[in-house]
Amino acid sequence: MNRLFTLLVGLVSLAFQPSWGQTTETEPNNSFTQANSIALDKEIQASLPSGDIDYFKVTISTPGVLNVAVEKVPKDINIAIEIFNASTVRLASEGSRGYGFSSYADAQVCAPGTYYVVVVGNYSSSKETFTLKATLDVTDVYECNNTFQTATTVKNGDKLRIALNDAEDVDYFKIDIKKPGILYAATENIPTEFGTYLQIYNSATQSLEQWSSGNGANGYIDYPICDPGIYYVVVARNNYTTYSPKLFDFRIGIDTSDVYECNNAFTTAKEIKSGQKLKIQMADEDDADYFKINVTKPGLLYVAAENIPKEFGVYMQIFDPANREIRRTSGNSGQNAYMDKSVCGIGTYYVVISRNNYTNYSYDLFDLVVLHDTTDAYECNNTFTEAKSISIAKPIKATLADADDVDFFKFTVDTRTTLIVKMLDIPAQVSSTVRIYNASQNQILQAFSNNEKSLVVNRNAYDPGVYYIRVDRNSNAYSYNPYTLEVARDTVLPPKLSANLLSICPGGEVSLTASECTGTVRWSTSQTGLTISVKPTAATSYTAVCEDGGRVSLPSTPLTISIKPVPVATASASSNGNYYETQTIQLSATGGGTYLWQGPNNYSSSAQNPSIANAKAGMSGDYVVKVTNTESCTASASVKVTVSLITGIEPNADGIGLTVSPNPISEECTVKLVLDKPAPAMVRLLSTAGKEVRQWESNKTTRFHEATFRLADLPAGLYIIQVKANDKTASEKVLKN
Repeated sequence: MNRLFTLLVGLVSLAFQPSWGQTTETEPNNSFTQANSIALDKEIQASLPSGDIDYFKVTISTPGVLNVAVEKVPKDINIAIEIFNASTVRLASEGSRGYGFSSYADAQVCAPGTYYVVVVGNYSSSKETFTLKATLDVTDVYECNNTFQTATTVKNGDKLRIALNDAEDVDYFKIDIKKPGILYAATENIPTEFGTYLQIYNSATQSLEQWSSGNGANGYIDYPICDPGIYYVVVARNNYTTYSPKLFDFRIGIDTSDVYECNNAFTTAKEIKSGQKLKIQMADEDDADYFKINVTKPGLLYVAAENIPKEFGVYMQIFDPANREIRRTSGNSGQNAYMDKSVCGIGTYYVVISRNNYTNYSYDLFDLVVLHDTTDAYECNNTFTEAKSISIAKPIKATLADADDVDFFKFTVDTRTTLIVKMLDIPAQVSSTVRIYNASQNQILQAFSNNEKSLVVNRNAYDPGVYYIRVDRNSNAYSYNPYTLEVARDTVLPPKLSANLLSICPGGEVSLTASECTGTVRWSTSQTGLTISVKPTAATSYTAVCEDGGRVSLPSTPLTISIKPVPVATASASSNGNYYETQTIQLSATGGGTYLWQGPNNYSSSAQNPSIANAKAGMSGDYVVKVTNTESCTASASVKVTVSLITGIEPNADGIGLTVSPNPISEECTVKLVLDKPAPAMVRLLSTAGKEVRQWESNKTTRFHEATFRLADLPAGLYIIQVKANDKTASEKVLKN
């Protein structure tokens, strides 16, 4: 009877379970078909007596993580949990944690529907109850992206909040990359329960890069992308850590600031020009930048990497056209690095920039310059066989601009002579050695410098033949600044010339002076002495030699005296310089900046075009003008002035005085007029029939006029000279022979 009552109570209790899920299990629930329905976030009571297995089912409408907790476990049982999907495929299995311990299990649920929870005593049982509760965690909106096919699409620069809250949880993301660059991803603010495991895949799902971090540590990964397309970043837990529902940060992007990416091999090297300034980066642990430069003639390859980020130091290499390394150097973190190498062969050379193996990397750009310097025309001359020919008494300039640079030269002596080998303009801090070898390449002389600006190999008598000069450093320092090398004949130095004037007017005199000669100075004019005077008539270059003890210097540097331009002076006078007394003399000059006239009776004027009123016969003579230009050079010109007396001619009753001379006339005659008051005048030559034969007219308003008539072509006979002035007329008969 008691058992029947208990069964009836159980059935009534089951009939009145609320729709949102029961709170106590109902037996039998030992199979998927018998599974009790439970609600999310509702705790139920259950027990596992001997031989019992409990099945529960829960309906999921939203993707997330299904968490199952078995708690308040009796001390005489340990409980295991399994989670299955609607097809009864196991999703999760969590073994017991020991007698009386709670058990937990979770599974990722991506498809809405029914899921099953199975609890079983692990080789133990108990009639006492425990609690079971199922919850759904939907905080990670990027759940259910656990495969390449379900990867979440992200964009450059996206910042997401994700979680790894299930033992099997892995998040796949995909990004469409349009141009080459560095693909990077970061997991930050990681829960302390686990570390992250990051991987990058290409579109063919081939792994390109992977990285793992410890519990709670941020994770970073990057990889150079050269081929545009779809790439994947996968975020998982480190295999040796647990998981957590806590969200953390995930960043992804493509850095395209280094336009010289994807040049990580000789075959993909970027071609650059000499002196081109580049901005590059070392943004990946495997990043190495290859550049190539075309060398068309021997010279020096100079490489400079500057403004290096503090995170790493650079490792630089130079390779020849056969891809053989010929120079390398490295720098410490954040330090500039420099490298150079003489290149003698023509072809393509490579410069490779990477990180020092013991440093990190950075997305910060830094500067790179590769320069092909061909200023040293004597490269490559590092051996006797490569020695460059030079001439005696002709200085050359070369450099010791590389750590391995040695310069070999050769010169030829035709006749026995005494020579001095000089190395001048030695760059600061560069200690040098000059050695002289004979044709058999045996050393015969040498000299050293210790930071001095010059060195001289002792004077020596050289027999005819070929000789070699070797110039190298005797210290670690080298310089791109050139030195001067000269094989000089054993002569005194030429004098230095100076002059008190470097340009003169024609006819001027110059004083030439020679200095720095302890012997005799012999000038190119054949004069001797420290100072001479010359009067060049055109631009002239002067040289001098120094004669001392039977040795004669080379000619000095020419000193040129130039001739200033001379003004072209002109002088003229009105009326062709012919005047009568009381007329005004008008003088004119051109050609200069200033003028000075001088003439009879101590006449003087500084005007360019002076006038002299009330002319007198005593003013006749030559008037000379001195013209001065802006160079202070002068020239003179003169004009002859004649002032005639007016005698025997007086105006008649009509106010006109008229004379004709000569009369009779053979060739020509001069007609002179004197008027009672100034006026223009017209003179006509008429035949006896009154026909006009000649005419002369003056528009000047003056009392004095003069005209000349040529009658040589006229037939002999009587003619009449007729004058008109002041509306009056006068005439004179003339006879032509």
